[in-house]
Parts: sequence; C-alpha cells; structure tokens
Amino acid sequence: MHPRGNGNAPGVAEQAILLYLRRYLASKEDAEDLLLEVFLRAIEKQVPLTLPAGEQRAWLLHVAHHKLVDHYRQRIRHPSVPLDEMTIEQLVAADEHSPERMALLKEDHLLLHKHFATWPEQYQTVLWLRFAYGLRSKAIGLQLQKSEGAVRTLLSRALNHLRAIYTYSQGDSTDHAE
Repeated sequence: MHPRGNGNAPGVAEQAILLYLRRYLASKEDAEDLLLEVFLRAIEKQVPLTLPAGEQRAWLLHVAHHKLVDHYRQRIRHPSVPLDEMTIEQLVAADEHSPERMALLKEDHLLLHKHFATWPEQYQTVLWLRFAYGLRSKAIGLQLQKSEGAVRTLLSRALNHLRAIYTYSQGDSTDHAE
C-alpha cells in the first residue's frame, strides 16, 4: 500500500483497521475476514495508491466501516445458528416452509377442494361449521336444527369419507411410482 515509500511502516494501517474491526466484532476470525475484504477493495479500486499516507488510512477506515455495516446487515437478515444448538423442533419448523413441502400442501389442498365440491351439502356444511368456524357439535346442532348426536354422526361420516379419499389417493400415488 506504500509504493512511494512515504515513511509509514508496512502494516500500520493494517493494524489500525484490524483494531477498529476487533472493537466491533466478537471473533478475531470475523475481523480478519473483513480486513481482507477491505484490502481486496483497495486493490480493486487502486484509489488509495494515489493518496498520501494519512488519506490512505482514512480511505481504508471508511471502507472498513462500510464492510462492518454490511456484515451486521447480513447477520440480521440471515442469522446463523450452529447446528449443534438447533433443536429438532427448529429443524422441523424450517422444513415445514421448504418449497417441496409447500408444493405438497398446495396439491393436498387442491385435492381436498376438488372432492369437497362433490360431497353432499350436509357434509360440507357440518365440516365448515366445525373446522372453519370452530363450532362444537352442540352449536352446530342448534344452527342446523339437529340433535348433537346427529351432528356427531354427520361429522364422523364426513371425516371417514375424507380419510377414505386420502387413503385411496395415497395408494394411487404409490402404485404409479412403481
């Protein structure tokens, strides 16, 4: 960084920048990585080579500051956790939002809507009231003017019908895979 031999010992700017970075970073390795990025930027731009020693150091500290800000932004946007600290629940939760899982859920929802539209109106109504609106059998009975037992029977039949459809569709998909 000192092609004109301006009296600064090599590494003085490097040490100052490393100390600056170490002040704000938890690990020495992170500071060294950012220091490397600062000097790579200096090599890419070649601006500091034309500046006096004091301005070189100021320019490098300016770049170091921006690299530090970028580092913190990256950590906020994409936090990392060592795998040994992750729990099974966290791993499963991360898998629940994977593109493959989302595609399978969409396929299941399309299948449900396709079959649901062909069911008797009583089954549709009782399932909507129970699962979409969260009503209990007694409240559904009052709504449909049926006894609580009749509502439970309808719910049981509708759920068995749904279970049979999913069992059949899963059996079809394994037969086609072979």
